[in-house]
Amino acid sequence: TLVWDTPYHTVWDCDFSTGKIGWFLGGQLNVSVNCLDQHVRKSPESVALIWERDEPGTEVRITYRELLETTCRLANTLKRHGVHRGDRVAIYMPVSPLAVAAMLACARIGAVHTVIFAGFSAESLAGRINDVGEPINCEAWEWLHRVVGDSRCTLVDTWWQTETGGICIAPRPSEEGAEILPAMAMRPFFGIVPVLMDEKGSVVEGSNVSGALCISQAWPGMARTIYGDHQRFVDAYFKAYPGYYFTGDGAYRTEGGYYQITGRMDDVINISGHRLGTAEIEDAIADHPAVPESAVIGYPHDIKGEAAFAFIVVKDSAGDSDVVVQELKSMVATKIAKYAVPDEILVVKRLPKTRSGKVMRRLLRKIITSEAQELGDTTTLEDPSIIAEILSVYQKCKDKQAAAK
Repeated sequence: TLVWDTPYHTVWDCDFSTGKIGWFLGGQLNVSVNCLDQHVRKSPESVALIWERDEPGTEVRITYRELLETTCRLANTLKRHGVHRGDRVAIYMPVSPLAVAAMLACARIGAVHTVIFAGFSAESLAGRINDVGEPINCEAWEWLHRVVGDSRCTLVDTWWQTETGGICIAPRPSEEGAEILPAMAMRPFFGIVPVLMDEKGSVVEGSNVSGALCISQAWPGMARTIYGDHQRFVDAYFKAYPGYYFTGDGAYRTEGGYYQITGRMDDVINISGHRLGTAEIEDAIADHPAVPESAVIGYPHDIKGEAAFAFIVVKDSAGDSDVVVQELKSMVATKIAKYAVPDEILVVKRLPKTRSGKVMRRLLRKIITSEAQELGDTTTLEDPSIIAEILSVYQKCKDKQAAAK
């Protein structure tokens, strides 16, 4: 039971058309007090935390009383150093009871905290901060299930954002007869009402359809603003589709009502009026046994508006790569549609990746749109020399096409 310092008078008051998000209006409570004080009053020596250290057999148990005392000391230390309500605190600490106490101490005095994992170097942290959130495809799901999970461990693919405050679309394996499908985020979680929107801002009804993933009603865990800039919050999440929370992701809804995340809307292309995620084309290409890797991007087209360009890596044992290219075009036409077939398929030895293994599609787009001299930040590239390598292959392809005209 939550302990309210001041009881709320209204459960919620939310209006997505204006970006107003309000829950438990009029109420005031302290998270730290709710997590600690009420338990200390009832059973102070009950265990609040069990800390497993790196060394086997060195388990530490922290009681609610001990955790409250540490939290209060840290809260007073923060105040002595000039931290006040509304100030921001970055917590850079190892995983330990002290880190938990630091978070609770910030909550106790009303400071805003953010946790930075101390196990990575500054360079590794930068790579991970810049590089998260890529949707899993069927090939990766099957590989993880078969190789890592020994065909026994089921992968649970979920969709959520920092801004949502928790998982929003996920399988529910605890339900009787529940199924989990590869690369599917599956079903909306309790209280979440997702909708798909078309480019005109209308809700896409029915099944086997794609669109921009939005959420039509508020939920308690969602972000309420961007610190110090509420208008930016409104512009980012509620301006594109008035009356809806815009996630920035694209999704596909199956006949069974399951949702598959197709990628960021930045990775959605509009080919002759047909919107589809580049991940859909990559999934179709991934079914070819001779193509272990691919990256599809959109680029401007005089007639279609946009067209798809595929970079593929072909196995050395594949033989004639021209034959593979023709087979891929046929596969994409069969699995998706003829309009989804890439106008260009370029065979390269490797793809530009970050040190964490993510393909930098931004750089590929720069290469084919004649912006190779303005690549921007390439510090996260695993091997910067790959840019010149791909540029050379692309230029040879263009020269060959020009000679054939």
